[in-house]
Amino acid sequence: MLLLASCVAECGAAFVARRPPCTKTFKEGWRSSPAQARAWATASPSVSPIDAIAPIAAKRTPLPFAACRVIQDVLVMGVALAVGGPVGVFTIVSAFCIGPLIALWNRAASLPMYERFGVLSKREVAEEA
Repeated sequence: MLLLASCVAECGAAFVARRPPCTKTFKEGWRSSPAQARAWATASPSVSPIDAIAPIAAKRTPLPFAACRVIQDVLVMGVALAVGGPVGVFTIVSAFCIGPLIALWNRAASLPMYERFGVLSKREVAEEA
């Protein structure tokens, strides 16, 4: 419960400050979750090029965001393998799960909250879904 509260607080602070959530390093004990990633992507601040690939691909192709994100993550993992980078079990799991989890969080939590609190209109919610 404490972890959930800290993640919510970090995402809220990131949204207000227009910076990515969980900026502390892995060694400091923070990890980014799909919920945080979706909150960051929805906040519409400038994103790094790697974070912009899947949403752009989803808008320009018939593939949904989750599929675009899985393809992107698997390609990046393939490049890491090709150059001798470390690829562990969690790397493989995250490559196949982060995209679908972000899409699920968007449908189940983000869009309903945005509609409820008037952040997005019903038309914008329908376009995002």
